[in-house]
Amino acid sequence: MTTHPQQILDKMIEVAEDPTTSHATLVFGLKELPHDDLAQALALAVQRLAAARAVGTALQGRAANL
Repeated sequence: MTTHPQQILDKMIEVAEDPTTSHATLVFGLKELPHDDLAQALALAVQRLAAARAVGTALQGRAANL
């Protein structure tokens, strides 16, 4: 059974935020995911990063106009 991309992304973020988790541990965990599940979660993450970047760019433009 595949896991919902949001659940995978939430878990990836939770693990990455843990200061005791090494980069190698995070990479190993990601390698264990089925490729399709990982691709779905990665696509969701990239979409969110793009949206956040767009908001940041818009805010910078507004700040420059003040």
